[in-house]
Amino acid sequence: MALCPGCGRMFEPYRSFQRYCSDRCRVKVEKRRPSRYKKKPTVRRECKQCGATFETNDDKRHYCSNACYALHEAHRRKESEVRRCMNPACDKEFTTTHWAKRYCSEECRKEAKKT
Repeated sequence: MALCPGCGRMFEPYRSFQRYCSDRCRVKVEKRRPSRYKKKPTVRRECKQCGATFETNDDKRHYCSNACYALHEAHRRKESEVRRCMNPACDKEFTTTHWAKRYCSEECRKEAKKT
């Protein structure tokens, strides 16, 4: 037998960790209890893109809006660059925006893997 902290009645728990006689008592008690999660204080920041000041409680937020985040240079798409094909038989120049691309075409890549 156990004593329910919600209503004060004695009840038979059907689990070893059960503290309340019913969900109704559990909800009633937990609504009265203050939240254990503390809200972070709000701070004023300056947007890295447009310079506008905004308030946030998120440590990782540096932009006032999604539009400013998308416009920022660090998040723009990488410019294309000219590279030389890694296949010794080909050795021609090609342009790419992908950091890992080493061959000018799929055929060159397959040919280089064979040797």
